[in-house]
Amino acid sequence: MDEAHGSIRGKVIISAIYMDEGGCFPKFRPLFLAGCRYNTVLDNTYQAIHLSGTFQHDGTWQTSYGDGYVYRMNEVTVSDGATVTVEPGSIFKSSAGYLTVNGTLIASGTSVEPIVFTSWKDDTWLGDTNADGIESEPVPGDWKSISITNSANDWSYVEAYYGGRYSTSTNYCSYGYYSVLKIYGSSPTLTNCTFSQNHCRGIYLSNSDATLSSCTVSHSNSDGIYLEGNSSPTITECSIHDNDGWGIYLSGSTSVNQSGNTFADNGSGDIGP
Repeated sequence: MDEAHGSIRGKVIISAIYMDEGGCFPKFRPLFLAGCRYNTVLDNTYQAIHLSGTFQHDGTWQTSYGDGYVYRMNEVTVSDGATVTVEPGSIFKSSAGYLTVNGTLIASGTSVEPIVFTSWKDDTWLGDTNADGIESEPVPGDWKSISITNSANDWSYVEAYYGGRYSTSTNYCSYGYYSVLKIYGSSPTLTNCTFSQNHCRGIYLSNSDATLSSCTVSHSNSDGIYLEGNSSPTITECSIHDNDGWGIYLSGSTSVNQSGNTFADNGSGDIGP
C-alpha cells in the first residue's frame, strides 16, 4: 500500500483504521499511513476510522474520499500547543465518546459541507455506519461532549447532535455543565454553528466571554445556553428555540450582551431566571 494514497477493503476489519497520535493504523496490522491522507475506505463492516487518544502535534483530520467514511470518535484530546485542522465535510460519530480541545482545532466548515458531530446511530450523515439497518435510532445523550479551553478556536459551520451525556445515566441534568458544548475559561468564536437534539443543555459557558453569531441552539432537554462564573458572552443573530428550559440561563453574576436573536417556544422563557 502507498503510504499517501491507499485503500483498505474487506469485511474482516471492524474499524478500517485506528487513528492515534502520530498517524493511522489499520487494526491488527503495524502499517503506518502517513498523516492519514488520501485513503479510500471501502467494503468494511463499518465505514469508519476510529479516532482516539491525545494529539500533541499539528495535523489534519481529512474529509472522506472514495465511497465516504466517518470518524468514530472515542476519547480524544487536542493538547495545548497543538493545532489540528478539520476539513469541511468531516463527519464524527460517537457512542459515549468526547472531544477536549486544549489547543487549537481549526474547524471551518461551509453551508454545503458542515463539520458534524453526532451519534454513532445517526444514519442521516453518510448512511448506516453502524451497519444495523433500521434497528437503532439516535437519541439525545448517545455521546458525551465537546470541551474548549483555548480562546484561539474560531469555528464556523460546526454542528452537534444527540450529545450531552455526562455519565452512565443520561437522565441527570442538575448541573449546567451537562451540555454538548462546554467552554471553560476561554472565549472562542462560533459562527453559523448548530447544536440541536442534545441531552440536558446545548452550550455551557464558565468564565467565558465567547462570541456566538448566527448560531442555532434548539431542542435541548433543558436550557439552550447556560452561563456560570464570570461569563459575559456576546450572542447575536442566533436562533434559540424549542428548548425545554430557558433559552439563555443566567446564573449568579453572569450577564449576556445580546442583540438580534430570535427566541421561540422555550419552556421556561427566553432569558432568566
